[in-house]
Amino acid sequence: VPRDPAKSAHWFQKAADQGSAKAQCDLGVLYKVGEGVPRNQAKAVDLMRQAAQQGHAQAQYNLGIYYVRGEGVPVDYSRALVWLRKSADQGYAPAMCDLGICYENGEGVKQDFKEAARWVRKSAELGWPMGQYQLAFYYYHGAGIPKDLQKAAEWNRKAIEQGYPEAMGLDQAIRLEIARARVDQTGPRR
Repeated sequence: VPRDPAKSAHWFQKAADQGSAKAQCDLGVLYKVGEGVPRNQAKAVDLMRQAAQQGHAQAQYNLGIYYVRGEGVPVDYSRALVWLRKSADQGYAPAMCDLGICYENGEGVKQDFKEAARWVRKSAELGWPMGQYQLAFYYYHGAGIPKDLQKAAEWNRKAIEQGYPEAMGLDQAIRLEIARARVDQTGPRR
């Protein structure tokens, strides 16, 4: 079957009109990017809010991110946190990671690296590559958790294996620091 975004939007609309949270979320994404329907941020937010209010974890996450980035709504970290936390509490790994990043940056909450690491670890343990990378970053810098280059390398490797591009740069930094630590312990080669 050939891909047909307009036909997809048509059927998502029918299901969304009947109250399907998944269809509301999917249709909201299409309106956000303008695929199969005209791009319309306000409609995207409205559909995402409808699905989020029904407890759809991905829609709650998307709505939270809209508030973090100011996409179709004004930036509002308090509202972002409400939706990200609802999604994270349902076990949605991307929301856990972004909630952790809000704690890291002090967005809508008091900056708290331990809480950031706690949420990011949850997403990493569920296999979310951005969470794995972020946890590796925290281990590398000792942010919210004790610095541990071996654990940084392990988590970063998992992100690399899933194709997370930012992990490649961190991989080089971790390898260099591990090599420096070995030289410091053993002295230079002769």
